[in-house]
Amino acid sequence: MVGGTIRRKLIHRENFRASVLHLSEIQAVLQSIAEKKSVLTTPSLLSSGTRPWQSADSVCENHIL
Repeated sequence: MVGGTIRRKLIHRENFRASVLHLSEIQAVLQSIAEKKSVLTTPSLLSSGTRPWQSADSVCENHIL
């Protein structure tokens, strides 16, 4: 019976390894799809950069209070 126990543990380990490998392959595929899709989208407001900094004095000079 000892041989059967070792065999079951070995089979379980190989099944677990195969399932982890399968999940990592799925994750890699989903990651590549996400990367490809993000390239095709238009830039968002947050990714467009920031405006040059203006001091409070220069802002006040441009507006009539």
